Amino acid sequence: MCGHEMVTEEFYKSNKKNFTTEPKFNHNEHIIQNALFGRLKPNNILCKQCGTDASTDIDKDFVTLFHFITETIKHILIKKDHGKGSLNTMKGVQYDGDFVRKRDIMIRDNIVAPKEPFYEYDVLKSKLTIYATKARAQQYKNVVRKELSDQGIDYDQLVVEFIDDISHLGAIGIFFTEGIENFHQKLTNGFRKIAAGYATYCGIDRKNLKSLLKIGENGKSEFITGANVFPFIAVGTVDFLIEVNRPDIERHYPSHTIILFSQMLSEEVQHLYCYIDLFSTFQYYVLLNDNYKGEAIYHSYHQATAFETKPWTDVRATKPKYFNIVVSDYQIDTSKYKGKTLGDYANFLQQEVDNYSFDPSLSLEEQVDHFMDMIMQSYTAAQTDFFNTPLVESLRELKGSAPSILLQELHDYFHNENSYQNFRASFWEDDGSGRTGEIMSTPIASHDNFMTKEAMRAYCTMKFNQMSEFIFSNTNDLTKKKL
Repeated sequence: MCGHEMVTEEFYKSNKKNFTTEPKFNHNEHIIQNALFGRLKPNNILCKQCGTDASTDIDKDFVTLFHFITETIKHILIKKDHGKGSLNTMKGVQYDGDFVRKRDIMIRDNIVAPKEPFYEYDVLKSKLTIYATKARAQQYKNVVRKELSDQGIDYDQLVVEFIDDISHLGAIGIFFTEGIENFHQKLTNGFRKIAAGYATYCGIDRKNLKSLLKIGENGKSEFITGANVFPFIAVGTVDFLIEVNRPDIERHYPSHTIILFSQMLSEEVQHLYCYIDLFSTFQYYVLLNDNYKGEAIYHSYHQATAFETKPWTDVRATKPKYFNIVVSDYQIDTSKYKGKTLGDYANFLQQEVDNYSFDPSLSLEEQVDHFMDMIMQSYTAAQTDFFNTPLVESLRELKGSAPSILLQELHDYFHNENSYQNFRASFWEDDGSGRTGEIMSTPIASHDNFMTKEAMRAYCTMKFNQMSEFIFSNTNDLTKKKL
């Protein structure tokens, strides 16, 4: 951002005599923010001062937008590099049983408290129930005492109960955009920073980010806040099938994904994009350069955000023909095996199982392979009545030319080398004849004028509902809320 070269603080301290002024220092910077459980952390994209500035100007507001995920299911999310004990307060509303009345609430550490305290008085049982946070309960008690006294009720003769968690009183809705000033700007700036960081990490010079960064005469750069960030929409048949069924078919849902890719649109025009997918829900393209002149490029980063716990496996009691399943499930590196016999191999696998610890680093290529295998197998199953999964049902509902376009895209995937690099970059579309398809740009189609606001809203609502259902199904039994 500042345009200066960086050195390590250690190098500077050992070579101060060679410097006339204090230089810029290397700084470990999470490309996907630490508060969002990002693990990619290079030290060559922002100096220490620029990293501090970006944290204040962008990251602080950006990560707050995701509190409805990071705070409600933090018990299943991987560990952060720092800030493990931080607690954040979310705002929302609680609805009564008929969804007619609502009450403003605050949620902190899965405790649902009323924004304003209230009480209920049961005259038959001479019982008073005060609903308030612990911090306000004692002060509010005096207010209640006076109100009841004015009605001729002796507070000291009542059975009094204080309740600070009102989650049992009705359905809970957590705010996402409501009440946040400049929400769109805060959201898109966060994606701009991730894209710029990943592109720089992958070796793209900042001068090649001309659609994202404006570099001043003093060498300092700032983000261009125009229309360079726009949502991904599942316009292709394969993308649609994946996204509608993603919580069921993604191995490590929810995940983070970044894809940096160039796309040749004509002989003269090449675009450079960064696709960013946070928590398998928030999917955006960032246009880095609409006139990219560099070499064709493709890089990807993929990681899990939730722990994967596995039941212990007794490998020695497992049939050898199933050893490959153990290798896959436990991500075992078989190149480390040095034995000779089947018994040696079983002992090696057992040791790896016993020492297993979940690594959130994932391969996007393997995940895309898995998606395509699932779709192909489910397509075959959809031709029969023997199997019935959500994905099979989705395939049975395909209409018109969609099945033939699907088979064309799958054929292209399984028969062309590195075809996984088309993921989120291109898709097959009906050319109008109903028989053959043509390859289209996914970012162009997602951002095209034909894409109505209604279609975008419907897609984004579907993704949001998937995450809400995941949160609800993974909330602790003692603190389960209706989201």
